[in-house]
Amino acid sequence: MNLRARIGEALSRVFSDSERRVARQSLWMNAAFAARLLGGLASVYMTARILGVEGFGALALISSVCALAYGLAVAPAGPTVTTFVTRGLAEGRREEAARVFRFSLAFSLGAALAAYAAITALSLAAGGALGIPPEHRHVAPILALGGLAASANGSALGLLYIADRMGLAALAAAGASLTNVALTAAAWAAGGGIAEVAAARALSDAILGLGTLGAALAVAPSAGLAGLTRSASVRVPKDVARFLASRAWITGANSLANNLDVILLTRLAGAGGISQAGLYGAARRVADIAASAARLTRGATRTEYSALWYAGRGARLRRVALRVTGATIAASLAIVIPLALLRDPIMRYLLGADFADAGAPLLILLLGVLAIPTIRSLTLAAGRPMPTAISALIALIAFAAVISALAPTRGATGAAWARTAFFWTDFAIALPFAIAVFREAGKKKGGEGG
Repeated sequence: MNLRARIGEALSRVFSDSERRVARQSLWMNAAFAARLLGGLASVYMTARILGVEGFGALALISSVCALAYGLAVAPAGPTVTTFVTRGLAEGRREEAARVFRFSLAFSLGAALAAYAAITALSLAAGGALGIPPEHRHVAPILALGGLAASANGSALGLLYIADRMGLAALAAAGASLTNVALTAAAWAAGGGIAEVAAARALSDAILGLGTLGAALAVAPSAGLAGLTRSASVRVPKDVARFLASRAWITGANSLANNLDVILLTRLAGAGGISQAGLYGAARRVADIAASAARLTRGATRTEYSALWYAGRGARLRRVALRVTGATIAASLAIVIPLALLRDPIMRYLLGADFADAGAPLLILLLGVLAIPTIRSLTLAAGRPMPTAISALIALIAFAAVISALAPTRGATGAAWARTAFFWTDFAIALPFAIAVFREAGKKKGGEGG
């Protein structure tokens, strides 16, 4: 027996198949994120020097407008695929599973077209109301082009999770990252500005979305969807449509909290709004890196939780949920603590001396990273979106109250407190519902082993 086989045998005695799949898929997604992170850091380094604080703030504002429009439109697709394609396959209804994927993809593409039209119209006709400086309003339609192709990413990633082929997602991320770095460097060398930086990011997003979709279609047969492209039907059971509608609200609330922070900060912070948005946007980028350990595990856990839930393997589901959550908390702490201690030199050396004041909002944002989402994935994996919809609504109200109260006087720091309040309110309210599903899983008698 060779060394690799011995290691595999040893791991199988300690970890179940489900835990190994979650770990493997999370590692691949972290590899994909690492590729984007390295490219993103290089891009941020160059962008900060190309645009300065004011230009960086304008780009952060435009990015938020685009992300808000697309987030409201296309985000429900991924969880719909991981929950209901998994259910269809587990229950032997393969054609229904294929229709669910096509339904999610069609919804995303249609919504993306509507979002692009809205972004173009708002930026050109109502850019002043959004706070976008007049000289930069033409950038929004350029940046938004990448969102059209990237809209397929959620559905495609869901299928890659089910097929256990996340290495292909990592390859697509690497290609997108290299494109972004190369084009941003070219813009820097040629003396380009915000439009060239936006075009680089748009092309990178398009490569990521189309690359991931192509990979998903290629591996569909190995996921059990050999007839995926033989039909165009998107007819799905009513509970799938209801789930997607509920997810549209949940992801809409998340998108509002994720993107209205920059938009509202620009409007509420007075004459220095754009500069405060630049500082806050820089802190957000670093905090989002810190959140990756938990965020990138979510897709794998939802897929595995759904597979175990619909197979009736309650004991294994409970074990996997506890062990994965413990590992995620440990990984998050290992990232957050060093970042918190080194926040000021990180911001100063990564982005330049003009961004030194971003250390204060970064520390506040890091507190929100610790609202671990992996246990909360249980409710969605069981096809129950309403608890998460309730928690998202209340959290959005808390976010709006905090940013309205603090942003006018505390600027970027106030926006950071608002975002952190959203995460912890959402977590605190959703957790009891997730624990109820966890307890219910204990009553399922099938598949008690490993």
